[in-house]
Amino acid sequence: MLVILFGALFLALPILGTTIVLIRTPDQVVVAADSVGTFVAPGGMTKVESVCKVYQIEEQYFVVGNFVNDARNGFGVPVLVRNAWRKGDGAQKNVEAARDAILAEFRSRPLYAREIVQESNKTKYPPDNVITTVVFFGLHEKIPFVRGWAFELNQESGEITATEDACPGPNCPNGVRLFWVGQHANIQKLVAGGFRGAPVDTARSLVQAEIDNHAPGVGGPIDIIEISTGGSRWVQKKESCPIVLN
Repeated sequence: MLVILFGALFLALPILGTTIVLIRTPDQVVVAADSVGTFVAPGGMTKVESVCKVYQIEEQYFVVGNFVNDARNGFGVPVLVRNAWRKGDGAQKNVEAARDAILAEFRSRPLYAREIVQESNKTKYPPDNVITTVVFFGLHEKIPFVRGWAFELNQESGEITATEDACPGPNCPNGVRLFWVGQHANIQKLVAGGFRGAPVDTARSLVQAEIDNHAPGVGGPIDIIEISTGGSRWVQKKESCPIVLN
C-alpha cells in the first residue's frame, strides 16, 4: 500500500496530517478524504481551513499526500499533472505522463527534494524518505482503477525514484484493494481486526476513525466519491469539491 504517515505541504512547510482512503473492487472505486488543511507560512505561522483534497482532470481524479504546493517557488504537484495531461491520450497514458513529469521535476531539484523530506520528517514517526505520493483513480476502458506512486529520496545516493502500487495490478490478484494516504494508526488496527463492510461505509468509517482518534491535522467533514462503470457519484461533499484542473 501507499502509506504516508503525515499529510501535505500546501504553502511552504509540511502540515501535520491528512487521511484519505481508497477502496477498489472490480465494480467500483470509493474514495473518502478528510477536510483539514493546515497552511504553513515561511515564518512558521499556521492557519487551518476546510479544503477539498480531491482533484479532477477530464473524467479522472487524483489525490496527493505529503508535498502538494509551495507558493514560494510557484511549484506544485497539481500543476505538473495538469501540464503533463493531454486530452484524448487516455487515462493510463496520461497518469504515466504525470508520473514522469513529477519525477523529472524533483530530480531537477535534488536539494529541494531533500529539504521537503527533512522538513516533513520533523512531524513523522517513524521518519521515511517520501517526498510526495500521488494516487489516480477513475475509469480506463470502463474498468475502475486505482494507480499511484510514492516518490522517494535515497538519502545516501540522492537518487529519486517512484514506487508504484495499483489495482488492477500484481498486488491485487482478486481485484479488491484498500489503499490509504496519511494518518492511519487506527485504520491499521481496524483492518488487522477484520473490519469489513460495504465500500462506501468502510471508507467513511476508516477516515472517521482517524478523526475520532484526534489524529493531528485530520478532521471533518468527509468528502466521498464513488466511481463505477456508470460514472462518478459524490456520496457527500463540500461545495469546493472537486478541484477541477481542466
